[in-house]
Amino acid sequence: MGAFSVMVTVSFMLTDINKILDKLSSIPLTEGQSTISREFCPDVVQSLRKIKAQDADAAEIIKDPQTKQLQAVLDFAENCQRRAAFEKQLRRDKGVGRHYPVDVPPPGVPLDFPLDSSLEGDDDDGGKDDDKKEGDNDDFDFYEPQQSTDWADNFTTDREDDKKS
Repeated sequence: MGAFSVMVTVSFMLTDINKILDKLSSIPLTEGQSTISREFCPDVVQSLRKIKAQDADAAEIIKDPQTKQLQAVLDFAENCQRRAAFEKQLRRDKGVGRHYPVDVPPPGVPLDFPLDSSLEGDDDDGGKDDDKKEGDNDDFDFYEPQQSTDWADNFTTDREDDKKS
């Protein structure tokens, strides 16, 4: 038991928490598709925005974080917004809507990519996102997988038509 406690203490002392926090906060900047970003970013960004809007004391703490952990969460949220803006630009370049997944090319999202990638208020995407519903994240353009499977109904109908022939 003594050896185990010494091992845990030494491992804890040798772990550089700053490196871990930096690595975690930069996850949204990674190349390719990021499951972590897709699952956590909308909730983290939206929660921080709600906190800032509803609680003046919390907004003040967020404005000037005193701990490394809070700073890492804020950096993560900012990098989430940066990734969303980068993916939005990629979708715009490809002419597709927010339901189309895109891969961030190597080496990943640039750290200096602007958080707001809209081209001087031009938010027209060629009508690709006309199916937005109330409650969608209009403030930030995170990838939203298409929830409807109506497009697949015709495949079943086509098969049934082939059987009748």
